[in-house]
Amino acid sequence: MESTITKIYEEAVQEIESAVTTAEVQALNTKYLGRKGVVTQFLRNISSLPAEERPSAGKEANRIKRKIEDACNQALDRLKAEAEAKARGID
Repeated sequence: MESTITKIYEEAVQEIESAVTTAEVQALNTKYLGRKGVVTQFLRNISSLPAEERPSAGKEANRIKRKIEDACNQALDRLKAEAEAKARGID
């Protein structure tokens, strides 16, 4: 189960890093962390795991969720800085 959440994380980061607009980053944030997002669905399915696996799966999923949130925030900051640099270059 942990390999599944790791694959989700790797895919999310790859997509986020290749996003070129803030709209793309926001869409990816929704895709992975929204109400019907990939990570959200994973968290909902933890209850179907054996009882001894649930705590570690939940902890890992929440850690990945925070890392995806951080990656989205960093991408938005990067895109904002790039836009500001372009705007300054035009003046």
